[in-house]
Amino acid sequence: MSDMRILIVEDETLAYTRLRKMILQIKPNAEISEQIGSIAELDAWLESNAAPSLAFFDIHLSDGTSIDMLERINPAFPIVFTTAYSEYALQAFKTISIDYLLKPIKQAELERAFQSYEKTIELFNQKTETQAARGFKKRFIVRFADTIKSIETSEIAYFASKNKATVATTFSGRSYAIDSNLEVLDDSLDPEIFFRINRQFIINIGAIADMKSYSKARVIITLQPEADEQPVVSSDRAAAFKKWLGGD
Repeated sequence: MSDMRILIVEDETLAYTRLRKMILQIKPNAEISEQIGSIAELDAWLESNAAPSLAFFDIHLSDGTSIDMLERINPAFPIVFTTAYSEYALQAFKTISIDYLLKPIKQAELERAFQSYEKTIELFNQKTETQAARGFKKRFIVRFADTIKSIETSEIAYFASKNKATVATTFSGRSYAIDSNLEVLDDSLDPEIFFRINRQFIINIGAIADMKSYSKARVIITLQPEADEQPVVSSDRAAAFKKWLGGD
């Protein structure tokens, strides 16, 4: 039985074959995808397959770069970038990548990438267990038209109070009405991830695209995806907000 599912996005067949062979030397039971060589093929694969355990993304593909693609999707899996170009390292660092391997990839570097993956999974599992023990809300039931859907709390970028209703906006840009008000949500969400910045917004730390100083020591925030209006951290929450950003 496969112990992990691996996706390889690489437009050069020789590079794909070499990387596949190297991976199997480290993880002989891994289930490895067929070669995916373009953004279009990757879109189609993600639409019809469950998320892989780990993905290796070549940066330069035949129809664009995989880094640009990550600006419009929210992958639920760790990524290792592979490239012959070092100048993309900073851009890759800003994504959810766990490593950046320069071609030709060395076996020792690949082994370190798997070590980083295992540490990431270990930390994620520890955090999930902690959240479960503390009883933080893990998912929401939402309704739109005649459809009922369950969405993971981690998919939600922010909650907003609008016209006496509460709306959750996901990282993919979809908005859903939520039964709970912000007061109830504030007590049920993981405080390391979510913060109530004012009377109208609870935000996910991953949704912060930009921050600027505002009047009276307040902070104005640009969210991603964008909200109807730029929220401002209220003056009475500003000090706690800065501590939250710093992980205190």
